[in-house]
Amino acid sequence: MEAPPVIAPPGPAARRKRRRRLLFWILGCTLGAIVFAILVLYFTVKGALDRGIDLAAGDAARSLPAERAAAKAEGLPLTPAELFADREKVRDEDNAAPIYLKAIAEMKAVRTKNRSAVYDKMTAARALLKGDQTGIAPAKDLLSGYAEPLTLAEGAVLKPRCDFHRNWNDGLVMLLPELADLKTMSRLFALRAILRAQAKDFSGAEDDLRTALKVAAHTADEPGLIQMLVGMACATDAHAAIRQIAVLCRKTPQELAQLALVEGLTPPLDPVSAIKADCVADVTSIRDIPKIVNDPIMEVSPMEKAFATNPKLIQAGEARTIRYWREVLRVVRSGKSGPEILKGLDKLDEQEISPDLVLSALGALDSAAPASARSGQESILRYRTMRAQTRAFLAVLAYHAEHHRWPKALSEIALVGDDEIAAKPLQYKALRNGFKIWGVGKNRKDDRGVFGKTQDEGDQLIWYEEGKGLIQPLKKK
Repeated sequence: MEAPPVIAPPGPAARRKRRRRLLFWILGCTLGAIVFAILVLYFTVKGALDRGIDLAAGDAARSLPAERAAAKAEGLPLTPAELFADREKVRDEDNAAPIYLKAIAEMKAVRTKNRSAVYDKMTAARALLKGDQTGIAPAKDLLSGYAEPLTLAEGAVLKPRCDFHRNWNDGLVMLLPELADLKTMSRLFALRAILRAQAKDFSGAEDDLRTALKVAAHTADEPGLIQMLVGMACATDAHAAIRQIAVLCRKTPQELAQLALVEGLTPPLDPVSAIKADCVADVTSIRDIPKIVNDPIMEVSPMEKAFATNPKLIQAGEARTIRYWREVLRVVRSGKSGPEILKGLDKLDEQEISPDLVLSALGALDSAAPASARSGQESILRYRTMRAQTRAFLAVLAYHAEHHRWPKALSEIALVGDDEIAAKPLQYKALRNGFKIWGVGKNRKDDRGVFGKTQDEGDQLIWYEEGKGLIQPLKKK
């Protein structure tokens, strides 16, 4: 009988191989468990998010057809086609934009030669709008360098309309590259008007003021808050020049009367058109969110992409946007006073119906619409107050030229307008050698005709004294 074979124990190499196999098996099981847990967690979270989105956005999404119908009934456009449906199309022969584009190209060529020097001169020249004579030399240098673009602009202002044929389907990312140069043009004409008035060429100065105000009107001819704000900035520079020139011809009633006629050319500007344009921009952007987040250049996480492209959220965001702008339009059209309108817009923010439901997930809007509506309306109220102050300033100087004394109250002169932020007449105080005209400042309080130490303090003030001219505030923080 043969003895059973003797099985030799595994050697060191075999034992190492067996341990490696066991280790790989354990690692595979562990990784499998981790992947399984991640998948369970993902679908659990996704399900919770979907349920949360349905709870948060379901009602708003279902209200979208009703919101669209209400917007249509109230005259609130939701697409670029609807925005321009009621606007008269600008004919090529009436359009100033092509001429402006040529002037802007010339301006860019001038800046390219020495950008920093041009910027420094523009900053220094602005002082002339405040009566600081140190701005004369840089203003003359700028006007010499920009002679050709300004000549082109003088041709552009002869056209009644201005349309740069923008792609309004781009929504909030629509580019507005011409606005900065249009503002520069208007400022240069305002500076040249002052220089001409200093040379006793009041007729030429008035022509430049008319041109500056026409550039302002063309800038705001397109709908939109930004266009309106830049148009106001252009007109504000022109008004600063009007007041400086009025000081130079304060003893000549005929010239003051001409300046009053020039001031009458200031574009009134319409906040309703800006509201409509901003509504279209917001709605267009929300509808384009899926296209935006899928753009390769966008750094968007998968979770953000899933959230921002959820159909219910897109619909809810559009519904909330339409509802918000409907409310803004209702408040602005209410015919109420300035303070009541601002209070009504503040309440809209408190109700949390602002159109940031979808876009805030990407940080793309994040309550920008409420801020723009509120600040835009306050800006136009301040703009109207500024116009009333300029009219009052001219009227007081004309009264003094005729009667050789300052009026005791604005009631002694023609109606000039109100402080629209406070919804009451402009405040006036006759001084021994001058006068003050003011409305409330950013703090919405009557500080009795003083400048503030910061931007948020003090009144919106025009302060004139014989021998000193227009008093300017100290540089604010």
